[in-house]
Order: sequence, then C-alpha cells, then structure tokens
Amino acid sequence: RPLLHLHLQKLEAAGLVTSAFEVSEDGKALKFFTVADFSLTLSPSTLAEAAATLTVPSPKSNEQSN
Repeated sequence: RPLLHLHLQKLEAAGLVTSAFEVSEDGKALKFFTVADFSLTLSPSTLAEAAATLTVPSPKSNEQSN
C-alpha cells in the first residue's frame, strides 16, 4: 500500500487525479481518488520532444558475445 499511495500522491500533484476524504458509517476516514479530466494532444513535434528524453539502457557488462 505505501507504494500505491506514493504514486497516487505524485499523480495528484501532477493534477491527473483528485482526492476526497469521506467518513464511513463506522467512523473510519477513507480517502477516495478520482481521475481528473485532461486532454493530450500528440503531434510529430511533441513525439520528437518526448523521444529526446528517452534513455537507452546500456548492454549488460556480464553478457558474453558469441
């Protein structure tokens, strides 16, 4: 659960989800998350910008060549 909450907090900080507290019938506080409305526009230039940020993993040093 801690890892899930960490990611939900990051998504909330980025504005992709929203959260709200509610109190259950037995008095426990519950936090609910909802996906926020958003728009994503893809174009050749935005894809090129995103591709420029990718990193290629280096080959493992312990692999043997044939």
